[in-house]
Amino acid sequence: MNTLEEIIDKRNELFEKMMDNYSFMMIYNGDLMGDEDEEELMKKMQKLDDGINKLKNDECGCGEHMRLAELRELISEIEEYI
Repeated sequence: MNTLEEIIDKRNELFEKMMDNYSFMMIYNGDLMGDEDEEELMKKMQKLDDGINKLKNDECGCGEHMRLAELRELISEIEEYI
């Protein structure tokens, strides 16, 4: 994953996998409280979304290479939960 588009594609793939899990879908929709792992997963996904938006809008002064590395790390962490 070397481009923002690849990061977004991977994020979408991970989100689809998460939504295939009924309990996570209920947590995402606010219908159910999750356990610690599910709550942590939600936080990481939100952080990934925020990072993607910052990179899209060029809000980070740290440079694209550094931001992509951070997003790849978040994706790796999310994959551990899924």
